[in-house]
Amino acid sequence: MGNPRYAEDLAALDDHWRLEAVVSRRTVLIVVGTTAIADLLERPVAELLRDRIDEEGEGQRYHRGIVLTDAGWFANQDLLTNSPFIAIGDKTGNRLTEWLADPQREYADLHQWTMGEGVHGLFRKFRPDCPQVALYGDSAARTRTAVESYMDKPDGLAAFLELSWPGRQPQPD
Repeated sequence: MGNPRYAEDLAALDDHWRLEAVVSRRTVLIVVGTTAIADLLERPVAELLRDRIDEEGEGQRYHRGIVLTDAGWFANQDLLTNSPFIAIGDKTGNRLTEWLADPQREYADLHQWTMGEGVHGLFRKFRPDCPQVALYGDSAARTRTAVESYMDKPDGLAAFLELSWPGRQPQPD
């Protein structure tokens, strides 16, 4: 499902249409490109990642993942730049990956890595609790491999969420 928390989001947004009702500095944004190809091949992978993040968030209001497009991110950049994000897809298909990888930015803490042939990632911390990541491959299949590998690596998604949700306490049953 495109948004498994649709009913909750509808109730929060319907009266005033303020994104802050569902997005905070703890919300992980999963950003895909706006092309039809990105929608067909990267959105399903993004939703898989979102489901894992939601599971880790244990139903806490802002400890969740939200899938949106790079156009949506840039249109709301003033608000969304304060939330951790994972961009999926290379810089030819995802403007946020291009933005993060831009050599003109010269981030002191930008780290690049490979997770196998043609499988790549970028990481930087915008703030101590605001990691920013791009996962991509030389093909759609390798992009999926990048996301799946990142979800399973101890220094991947688990570490990302520890940075994004500092001091998180699991909710009681």
